[in-house]
Amino acid sequence: IYTLEDKTLIEKDIRDLDKILDFDYSDDGKKMVFSGVVGGQSDLYLLDLNSQSRKQLTDDIFDDVDPVFIDNSSRILFASNRSSDTIYKKPEINFVDHKNDIFIYDLKHMDHTYKFLEQITQTPDDNETKPFSIEKNTYIFLSDKNGITNRFISEKDSVISHIDTTIHYRMSIVNSPQTNYV
Repeated sequence: IYTLEDKTLIEKDIRDLDKILDFDYSDDGKKMVFSGVVGGQSDLYLLDLNSQSRKQLTDDIFDDVDPVFIDNSSRILFASNRSSDTIYKKPEINFVDHKNDIFIYDLKHMDHTYKFLEQITQTPDDNETKPFSIEKNTYIFLSDKNGITNRFISEKDSVISHIDTTIHYRMSIVNSPQTNYV
């Protein structure tokens, strides 16, 4: 931790991890989310920088990488090779080469038994990485959809699903390329 006022550097160990792959700081600078590896398994962790207390957010066999805080640090956008939007400790899986999709973890649900994620992309044959939020409900990420890594944008919006005595809405997510380099 580097203190701007007195220009000092404080080094603090983060124990019981093999390595940290990527991290991001909360808007107020008091928390850090990171993708940490323990025994070959990468999961998301939330670290309180003042108390050095750490909370493991995901704990399953899937790889969770590239976490970033979004929406005033109330949610975390990340990439994962998981096949479901639910976090299970021991999921039933068939070992299929599933590539990364983009997900959102809502921190208000972090103490619930079952944790549900919001899935932004659902492309089992394409690999999406390095997500970032550019405004509410608009995300950018890298994808190898055409065989070359390009930038894509994902926009979430509500559309009318049906009308009976009231209007019912459903969420629609549109992913489109921003670049198409060869």
